[in-house]
Amino acid sequence: MTKSRMILTGITLAGALLLLVNCSRNRVESRQTPTDQPSLVYAVQPAPEPQPPEPETAVEPAPYVHTVRRSGETLIAISRWYTGAADNWKRLVDVNNGLNPRRIRVGDEILIPEELMKTHQPMPADFMTSKAPKKSVPSRVEPAPYVHTVRRSGETLVAISRWYTGSADNWKRLVETNNGLNPRRVRVGDKILIPGELLKTQQSMPADFMALKTQEKRAPTTSSPNKPTETNRIELFGPIENNDTVENPDVVGLPLESIE
Repeated sequence: MTKSRMILTGITLAGALLLLVNCSRNRVESRQTPTDQPSLVYAVQPAPEPQPPEPETAVEPAPYVHTVRRSGETLIAISRWYTGAADNWKRLVDVNNGLNPRRIRVGDEILIPEELMKTHQPMPADFMTSKAPKKSVPSRVEPAPYVHTVRRSGETLVAISRWYTGSADNWKRLVETNNGLNPRRVRVGDKILIPGELLKTQQSMPADFMALKTQEKRAPTTSSPNKPTETNRIELFGPIENNDTVENPDVVGLPLESIE
């Protein structure tokens, strides 16, 4: 009986020891992978759609600045040197707001677009002299104009033209040459400029030239007095005696028939 009890006790102790070992193992496993907590589930995020690349913003290069250092510089010369074309001066006017191409002064700063630039070297001083247009030698010297001063009442632009140019029809050229001249109002003291290329004589118009033309005008003719002939119509270019001449001898006008 004693031996059997010892065996039973040993079995009991062995079972208790095995039970302790199993409990210890379960504790270790529970610490490593706890079963009382739910497992984490991660949501899968969709991949972002690819975005189109942003267009690259073109950076315009800064314009070149030319500083006028010498008097006599022109916008055409500046454009020719830096851009290679004189016609680009119009672009320079557009770029330089308020720039007057006829008023280029020393110290002015001229902006030149970079896309037009052919060189960044400053414009040399001899560029102006080398590119200055050569003055053409005139084939002939233009004669100096003659100035006729009206000294007598009764003088007309037609008579003056006839004496100095040899043709009464040149009175129109005298009107064009003498800016502001009224061919119907030639007064004593007026200065009539006569182009040198029309001059036939520089002798002052004599007083008897007017008298001679007046006598030719008054010469009797066989034609009817009510119907002027071609000769009388031509002589109407001469001095006319009318009420206006008598009242104001310093104011003499051209007849209407003499001006087309």
